[in-house]
Amino acid sequence: MNAMQRRTFAACFIAYTGAYIARYNWAAALPALMEQLNLTGAQAGLPATLFAVVYAAGQLVSGAVVDRVRARDFLVAGLAVSALCNLGISFCRSFALITVLWCVNGAAQAMLWTPIVKLFALRYSGAARAKATFGISFSLVIGQLLAWAGAGALSQAAGWRWAFAVSAATALLSAVAAFFLLGGDVGDESAYTARQRREGGAMPLKKMFFATGLVALLLACVANGFVRDSVMTWAPNILSKLSGGSSSAVSLMIPCLNMAGLLLGKLCLRRFGGGARRTTAYVTAFCVPFTLLLGLVRGGSVWLTAVLLSACSALMYGVNPLMTSLIPMEYDKAKRVGLVAGLMDSAIYLGSGLSGVATGAMLDNLGLNVTALLWSAAAVLAAAATFFAAAKKWKTALE
Repeated sequence: MNAMQRRTFAACFIAYTGAYIARYNWAAALPALMEQLNLTGAQAGLPATLFAVVYAAGQLVSGAVVDRVRARDFLVAGLAVSALCNLGISFCRSFALITVLWCVNGAAQAMLWTPIVKLFALRYSGAARAKATFGISFSLVIGQLLAWAGAGALSQAAGWRWAFAVSAATALLSAVAAFFLLGGDVGDESAYTARQRREGGAMPLKKMFFATGLVALLLACVANGFVRDSVMTWAPNILSKLSGGSSSAVSLMIPCLNMAGLLLGKLCLRRFGGGARRTTAYVTAFCVPFTLLLGLVRGGSVWLTAVLLSACSALMYGVNPLMTSLIPMEYDKAKRVGLVAGLMDSAIYLGSGLSGVATGAMLDNLGLNVTALLWSAAAVLAAAATFFAAAKKWKTALE
């Protein structure tokens, strides 16, 4: 990488880390928030569900808008609005207003990934682009780890309001750092936009959906998002109940092992000869035994539960770069990379939306064991759909 590429990667990494701190602080602050506001699981899960739905819709909108604006400014604006939403929540006394601000945060967070993809398209090519795409995924895990460690500790020591206030400050500082690291020159964006508009001959939508296995892939994305974010949203609360309210240390195992999941995904990609679909199918299938064990083991052990939750989360995170970046790149010749990337990320967050209210209600009424068996069924569905989408006939349509 040259100096400009290194600055670009540093800016995007810092920005996305700050964004995840301002997103996953919700899960870390949730036990304290539920206790102080006397919320049920379904009530506490509503903001997470609405966040995911707004985020999914916002991804499609931002994908259409980002080609018409400067990527740096779009990225910084989204992160700044996210910081303001977190700051506003820290002063809220109404759960309804907290829910509204968290929805606005979802819209702001949807402004972040598409400009990063555009910046990578402008400033990287070939192996450097693939390396940057995989590397940026680690910002998700680091952001989660910092959010859970920082927001969790602040919630226990000073109250949940401080968890949101400090996250707001962190996101704002990340926005400032990204602004100056990226600088004013972000490549010839006007030429990039003009070229995108000139390019014709894109694959018809009907063929894209039904002749390339995309419908099965989108179904797998929904199931993946449901399992992944059920764990990420509710694990601190689950472990807090099992440990009697002191779950911060054991909860940190989950984001730490998410990094191992990303490394496993990368290793499996090499093992399967670069086949992103087949790799996604195998890694997702590995998750099934852990969800089954989580549903069948009834010992109530905090550490065993944490290990099983960590394994589920890590494996579902291990396929994230494959689903949101590498599989969409298969649609390069079809000139549908951006659209497919937006669709797949939106599908993941539609599944994530189900993880809020639905999982909260199931944990309240059915318990962890039954809920985990449902996660197992979702993991089986995701693996089966991706194996189906890995058939050679679908790849032939993209050649």
